[in-house]
Order: sequence, then structure tokens, then C-alpha cells
Amino acid sequence: MDSKPNGFTLIETVVALSIFLLLASFSPLLIKVLSPPAENRVPAEELESFYLSIGPLIREASQVTATGDRLNLTSDSGQQVTFSFYENKIRKQVNGQGHEIWLFSVKQFRPIITDSSVTLVITDIASHVYKRVFVRKTGISP
Repeated sequence: MDSKPNGFTLIETVVALSIFLLLASFSPLLIKVLSPPAENRVPAEELESFYLSIGPLIREASQVTATGDRLNLTSDSGQQVTFSFYENKIRKQVNGQGHEIWLFSVKQFRPIITDSSVTLVITDIASHVYKRVFVRKTGISP
């Protein structure tokens, strides 16, 4: 009687599994090559959320100053909140402490102060410029 194997041998299974694992190990590289490049723009939702959050802080601050890429807001109680450009991000610090990221993918942050308003000019990594003007209730300290 001639006996034929009904299935795979152990060696065939190990070889098939080895080939599968070898191909699977290259899949992350293929996905990275085939996927479109990441956007360097600031997402509109993040930017609008940033504006909605910083607006009340600017309007309620008793003193507002700007130095280069820093916006300093001082409250009536003396608490100082600083928004500054840091490694392609805009971060918030309270009384010089902390590191709370408020916006990513930023190339430049430029606060401009006039008599009755604060203008924030933000340039993202893709060189798109976003500008928002915040009108203050009180005059601005130099």
C-alpha cells in the first residue's frame, strides 16, 4: 500500500512561516514609503482652539507685553502667563514654570501689541501665515 501524506510536514510549515515573517518584517517600511507625506500645516481645529483659549486670557490680563517671540500676560493677582515659541511649538508657562504645549507645527510666533489690541501672527512649517487680532478691554502697558 502506498501512503501519501495528507497535509504539510513540519519542515514545510517552518519554511512557510519563515517566509511570511520575513515579508511581514518589511511591511512597516513599505507602508512608510507608500503613505503620503505628513502635512506640515497647523490643523484648523487646533488653531481655532488655540485662539478660543488664549483670547480670554489676553482680554482679562491687566498687563500685556511682547518681547520677540514671547507674549507675557500678567493678571491682577500678579500671576504671569507666558506664551513662547519653543522647538516648532507654542508653549505656555505660568510664573516661569511648566511646559504646556498649546500648538504644534509652528515655524514662527510673533505677537504684535498696539494701543488697544494684540495681534498674533503664526507661521506654520509649510509657511502658511495665520493672523488673529484680539481687542482688549483696557489699554495695554508698554
